[in-house]
Amino acid sequence: MISLLKVFKIVFGLDQDFFTFYGGGKGGGGGGGSQQSTSYSTNLPEYAKPFYEELLKQSGKQIYETDSSGAVTGVKEFQPYTGDRLADFTTEQEKVQKEALGMTTPGGFQTASGTLGTVVKGASASLTTPTATDPESDTVTYSVVSGSLPTGLSLNSSTGAITGTESGSDSSSTTYSFTLRATANGKTSDRAFTILVYVTQTYTFSYTGSEQSLTVPSGVTSITVDLRGAGGGSQGAAGAGGTGGKTTGTLSVTSGDVIKIVVGGAGKLSTGAAYGGGGYYTAGNGNGGGGGGYSGLFATSVSFANSLAIAGGGGGGAYGGNSGGSGGGTTGGNSSGGDSTSTGGSQVSGGSGANSGGQLQGGTANGNGNGGAGGGGYYGGGGGSESGNDWGGGGGSGYTGGLTGASTTNAQGSSANNNGVIYLTY
Repeated sequence: MISLLKVFKIVFGLDQDFFTFYGGGKGGGGGGGSQQSTSYSTNLPEYAKPFYEELLKQSGKQIYETDSSGAVTGVKEFQPYTGDRLADFTTEQEKVQKEALGMTTPGGFQTASGTLGTVVKGASASLTTPTATDPESDTVTYSVVSGSLPTGLSLNSSTGAITGTESGSDSSSTTYSFTLRATANGKTSDRAFTILVYVTQTYTFSYTGSEQSLTVPSGVTSITVDLRGAGGGSQGAAGAGGTGGKTTGTLSVTSGDVIKIVVGGAGKLSTGAAYGGGGYYTAGNGNGGGGGGYSGLFATSVSFANSLAIAGGGGGGAYGGNSGGSGGGTTGGNSSGGDSTSTGGSQVSGGSGANSGGQLQGGTANGNGNGGAGGGGYYGGGGGSESGNDWGGGGGSGYTGGLTGASTTNAQGSSANNNGVIYLTY
């Protein structure tokens, strides 16, 4: 009987005993002598019972049908199973399936693959923490199985957090790719991630004569700014054009922000106005100069209301050696010499002179080329004029309203007849 059971277990792939045996008693019988019967009780799946009973018959056993009292009512014939041939899973099988559907599938990690964030070179990391869970609540541990973390950063094997201060030698921004493995009671799940090490660099924006633009890169939260206003124009017998101003500080930004950039042009020596709000100059006699343009940063578009930071431009010089006022500072410089004085722009109004300055605009120079025009700025300097003793233009004011840790200083920018420049570090 034991060998029969082994065959049955092999045929049906059963991995546990389904059989319980109950010993029967001897019964008396007339004529034929005593007989011994043994009853068998099984917990086989319904679909397997007919085959088991048939195997018993082939081993010389007989299968009887009984009534509710246990009395034999006849010989049981082979009756194939006609129902569904799917058995329910056991509790243990269901547990294994849950484990298999847990850590052994991508669902183990709750954090999507891709970037965990950006760390600035030399700075402390603040990154997304990758996490994984296990459906059986087994303890999850983490490890790096391929690739590498940026130098100075380390993985907490218990929490998955990646922390530390970046200390590598990258000379340019570099993306680090690596694969993390979450392990729980022998079950594993792998996922690929990246971290960008952002290397700060200084970018120079020179004069182009037109608006420039910067879209803030991913991971950048602040920009260190250094703006230099353009110098005022001077020529012939004119005095020096005013030196442009300087504005510095830190601009807080968000990735994707669009910053508009104006780099001021040197004060005109021919008829016209310098880019960046330099005051208009008419060449004529050719012994004066136009106002220098401001250099500035603006949010979204170039307008007075969108001003973030400005370095004022210098005023143009005038005939007779009379100088233009310097740009920058909260109030631009005044012109020197001549019959009158052109004042610098302030934080609330343009400078006065033959023609007043305005928002982002220096005042026009009167006459036919011997006076100086006002420099551009947050508010522009006043324009000078030809007269018995010609006078130059006032300098434009600086502005720091969009910055922190800021300063704006007079006469620290570009000198006479030189364009402005902007340095941005991020």
